[in-house]
Amino acid sequence: MSSAKLFAARQGRGTRVSAASLDRLRVAPAPYQTRICARCGRETTFVREDAAGSWYSCVECGRYA
Repeated sequence: MSSAKLFAARQGRGTRVSAASLDRLRVAPAPYQTRICARCGRETTFVREDAAGSWYSCVECGRYA
């Protein structure tokens, strides 16, 4: 392992979390997120539309992300 990778590992960076590991931790997706909407171009709030957390809709224009 290179020294840069070792340093990143010690700092907690470079570790990836998979969806399966989040499921084991029982982490729920956030009920809302702030994003830039591709349709209206505004930085706005997206609200979670389903329990699985895979569909969020823009508060301004209603586009799904």
